[in-house]
Amino acid sequence: MVTLRQVQSDLKEIRYYYSKRDMFESASRCIIESGIVEKVSRYNMAMANAPPRLYEVYYALYVNGFTQAQYAEKFGCSVALAKYYNRQLCAHLVQKLQES
Repeated sequence: MVTLRQVQSDLKEIRYYYSKRDMFESASRCIIESGIVEKVSRYNMAMANAPPRLYEVYYALYVNGFTQAQYAEKFGCSVALAKYYNRQLCAHLVQKLQES
């Protein structure tokens, strides 16, 4: 069973992975592939049929590493709305990961 706290923790790891993606890919040629790569793949699959807004939020916050304030500025919404979208994203991921 996947919990909201687990998803939030995993998203922090995913954000870190994407910030260091080149290093992880380079290291995987010398060392066995990190377990984070499988986690990233699971989360990406969970996003495959997400509503467009949630897909955008996932990509902006966790792949591109935007803060919620940066997201709000770039996409023309309030920080409070960006936080709301992020909460929706986390709930979506909990549901999809529990289904799989």
